[in-house]
Amino acid sequence: NSSLVEHKLSVWAFGKNGHFCGPHGKEVREPKGPLVTYDWYSGDRIDVDQSRESTEFLATTSDAYTVQLFPLNPLYGTSQQKRFEFPPRGPAQLLISEDYRDVVLELRHENKIAYLLVTEDEHDAGGACAIVACDRGTVHLWDLEGSDQGEVYADLRSLKYWEIALPVVL
Repeated sequence: NSSLVEHKLSVWAFGKNGHFCGPHGKEVREPKGPLVTYDWYSGDRIDVDQSRESTEFLATTSDAYTVQLFPLNPLYGTSQQKRFEFPPRGPAQLLISEDYRDVVLELRHENKIAYLLVTEDEHDAGGACAIVACDRGTVHLWDLEGSDQGEVYADLRSLKYWEIALPVVL
């Protein structure tokens, strides 16, 4: 597919005070490099979930009309995260191997995707959500986690001219 672009996604760890951390969470003055770098071929839109204690997944366009979600945390979507007796010793223990690729969710759109943003919405989505703006004036808010993962929970669109004029005439 000629519309795919090579991306390099590097994951770095930062402590609570903004300093770099090594793979086990200990602060370092000069990191030797990122925890991991992923080579990614995708469309021209890419974003990463930055919620909670670890990065859970990457969202990218696979074509002009589809967003795909890939897990970055090897325990994403499992109940194993709750089974830890002790939390992982560092951020690198929650990153998936760079050879692992598995689409966990596809978000298909009727219109061409113009913008993609992954963010946190604790009130309506109850966690991570994707805001996808399309070229015909529509914006879709997708729930990315929980039992309603993959559902649109809000739609916005531009009004047509007659929708603006009709209430004035009535």
